Parts: sequence; structure tokens; C-alpha cells
Amino acid sequence: MVLDYVDLFAGPGGWDVAARALGLQGLGVEYDDAACATRRAAGLPTHQGDVAKLRPDHFPARVLIASPPCQTFSISGKGEGRAALDDVLLAMAQVAAYGEVATIFADERTGLVVEPLRWAEAMMAAGDPYEHIVLEQVPTVKPVWEAMAGHLQAMGYQTAVLSLHSEQYGVPQTRNRTVLLARLEAAPVLPVATHSHYHKRQPAKMDPGVLPWVSMADGLGWTDVAGEYARREMNQSGNVFDPLWPTKRPALTIAGRQLVPMPGTTANAVNGSTKSRNDGLWVDVWEAGVLQSFPADYPWQGSKSKQIEQVGNAVPPGMARAVLQTVL
Repeated sequence: MVLDYVDLFAGPGGWDVAARALGLQGLGVEYDDAACATRRAAGLPTHQGDVAKLRPDHFPARVLIASPPCQTFSISGKGEGRAALDDVLLAMAQVAAYGEVATIFADERTGLVVEPLRWAEAMMAAGDPYEHIVLEQVPTVKPVWEAMAGHLQAMGYQTAVLSLHSEQYGVPQTRNRTVLLARLEAAPVLPVATHSHYHKRQPAKMDPGVLPWVSMADGLGWTDVAGEYARREMNQSGNVFDPLWPTKRPALTIAGRQLVPMPGTTANAVNGSTKSRNDGLWVDVWEAGVLQSFPADYPWQGSKSKQIEQVGNAVPPGMARAVLQTVL
């Protein structure tokens, strides 16, 4: 049976939640125990295993989806992946020439960004290529996606590399991601924004022809915003922040902590000092999930730290749905 999609590094199911809403049937490949437990609790078909050690022809599908680990490329990390860009490009050339990665990376997570190309090359060689490829990562991976697009074009795909902002798809959170879309022998269809971009320097500005962005307060259904703010506030720096800011913008990026950061660096401080990374609003795991556009009753599994790690690493289903609609 050929699946609608196979999702590599599937995590707790951001792509799958979106795919299921669109009637697509697929399989998620994931290594982490807690993420697999969450997927199974959510009823998502799952193969637990190491993407780098699996044979792609054992998982035939129309669409290849992949969101490789972002930790070594993220600006919040130490930057091992960004520093190893030349090695990543070499590894892609190795896959194109020999079908496998020979480069050894100091942090093996960095090399996983090349795996979608290995899977695409393997399925092309097997005579059963993917019709569509959808890859997602942090913005700093853009040079990798652009280089990979060149390899995919040599295989007969037409490609597009674009930046997506989650709030433009109804997600009550600002999260910027770079996406590579590839379609075999035809131009990929680009996702269409349904909501306004949040313009940080012009917060009152709304894009014409679309819905307004969804604020953090509206996303969580807060009616007593000042009360919720007072109950949840964490203020290590001692700055004074606007307690109604959750009504005035989407939440900032959820990044593996139960703390939604306060917006700005000094813009909301009356004394001009810089905010601390521990200035923010505490949220429950399910609330962090809602800010990622997961259902409120999503069955997060594992320890509390593993649950919030899954939330922070996940693709927002609201954004994922807009992307997957382009392959239908």
C-alpha cells in the first residue's frame, strides 16, 4: 500500500494533525520515546526508528515530509550546525553521487538535515519517486534548503524555498520557519495566508484581504487578561511590562519552556534595562500546545519536561495544514 505521506522526524504529530484534518493517511517516523508515546496516544500511525538507518523503499508514499532536528542550527543554540555548513553541503554532494552520507559530524543531529535528500534519491533510484516533498526548519537552514533545491531540480523537481510566519495561518504565536517545497515535473503550489502578518514595528498594521492575527489572549480564551497576567507573571529583571500585551499581539515563539517570553528587549521596560530570558508568563503544557495550534485535549505524554520539549519542537498544525493543502 502506498501511503499519502511519510513524515520523517515526526515528533508529536504537528504535520499529522494537519494531514488527518485534510483526510490524508500516512506514517510518522520518530525516534524519541516520549514523542512516540504522544503519537500513539493521539492515534497516529508511527514507526519508531532512526531515520538515518532506515530503507526509504520500505515506506513508499506520494509525499515526503520532514522536519529534521533544529537544535544545532537554531540561533538559541551553540551554532554547531551553522558552523558546519560546508560539511552539510559536502554530505549532500555525497548523497547525490553515492546515495549515502560519508561525512562524520561532531553532533550527529546536524547530519540529519541531509536525510530527506537521501530518501528522495533512494526513491527516485527505486523508480517510485515522491510526487511532492515538503521540508521545514528554522530560518538559519535556508542555505541548506537552497542547496538541496538544486539537487532536487537535477532529479526533475521544481522547487520553491520560502519563509512562513505561523500567525499568518491563524496560529496565536509568532514563529518563523523556512520551508522547501518540491513537486515532480511541475511548479509547486504555494500556501496562501489566511491571516495578517504581525508587524513588530507597526503593531496596529493589518494586511488587507485577510483576517487579523490571533492574539495570545484570544487563542487561550482569556476573559480576565489582567488577572491571568498577574497569576502567571515571571519578572526576573524587575522591568515593568504592559499587563495587557497578550491582547495586543500573538504569543512569542514557544521554545521548549513553559514560559512565554515577554515581548521586546527594552521597548516595554520603563527603566531602559534589558529584559531577562526569565521574564515571561507561565503556561500549562496544554496551553503551550494551544499556542502552537494543537487541540486543547491533545494527549501529551512523558515527563513534564519531555512534554514541553515536544511542544516547542513541533510544527504548528495550523501552518502545516496550509502547506499540505498545496499538495492536494
